[in-house]
Amino acid sequence: MSSIPPTFPFLSLPVEEQSRVARIMDRFTAIPFSLCSNKTKELVRLSGRKCRVIEVVFSHLNTWEIELDPSRGDSPITLTSSNTGNPNSLAHVRKNLLYDGLAFGRQQNNLEFFMDNFTMQTWMKLLLYITNCRIVNVFLQESGYCPLAIRKTFEGMILNMVFVQPLYEQDSLDLMDQLPITRGLSYLSNLETKDFLKLAIQNFDKIIASNQTLTLNDLLAVNSVDFICTASGLKAKDVNRFLKLWTNGSNPRLEHLILVIDQVWEKRDDCICELTRGIHCLRVRNEDLSSSQEHQSITSGYDIFREDGVKATFWVHTYPDRTGFNMLVWS
Repeated sequence: MSSIPPTFPFLSLPVEEQSRVARIMDRFTAIPFSLCSNKTKELVRLSGRKCRVIEVVFSHLNTWEIELDPSRGDSPITLTSSNTGNPNSLAHVRKNLLYDGLAFGRQQNNLEFFMDNFTMQTWMKLLLYITNCRIVNVFLQESGYCPLAIRKTFEGMILNMVFVQPLYEQDSLDLMDQLPITRGLSYLSNLETKDFLKLAIQNFDKIIASNQTLTLNDLLAVNSVDFICTASGLKAKDVNRFLKLWTNGSNPRLEHLILVIDQVWEKRDDCICELTRGIHCLRVRNEDLSSSQEHQSITSGYDIFREDGVKATFWVHTYPDRTGFNMLVWS
């Protein structure tokens, strides 16, 4: 933490006025202000700022773009680690170095910050602290990142969702081995069966898998609460078998399932007959469905019951080139 001169006029203000000034600061002012001293950092934290989610977009080795509550539409923040090995990093900003190595400025629509001896982990801990935020989503948009560096950056933090968009399957596997504690994972690679199973059996709250070849055994191995998959390989009879096994106690953590199958099973009525074959189910219409994961309105679906009495509702949408299967478990 840097230090401010003892003659800094702000420190001469009454405590109430210091708090008022901290409350009316915008982010562009509040972040560098929090770096002045431990006192100013605490003032910013106690100023009533609330941030629901911090989203971190990683696209280069040394620079992260961060959005605080992205739905608000505020300018993103670009953070640069000081140990990048690139002396020209943020050169246009570093010309304006302030106290103890702090520099900040604007570049196009971004706010840019640089602090000597600050790593990405240091920045993240600061932002989480002063914004009173507990939810972090991470987007990895390019290959070439270092999984160990990712783990070190978020060490001691619990990530809400990690979105992996690598160019190569190996990038996904390397990262998954090094992930810090993560509630949810989204990835684009078509993992081999053994690698998918390694992922599926973990206690994720949510998994989003795209372009994944899926078998009945793969589906039965899923241990997440929420599973969304754009899949190939599944047939209606496989899902029918899955539903039968679910009524007997399989996938006990599952609350929400979406399967987008890259093929058309059959005509809708024939598809429903295949899905419900040998299963006791009740037809429901015009239902508002709510669970801890989702709220949806449907025009037609089917209730099935687990042996312990827990109810689930599933419904099917057929399209010219794909089939959608949805299932909600009532908590």
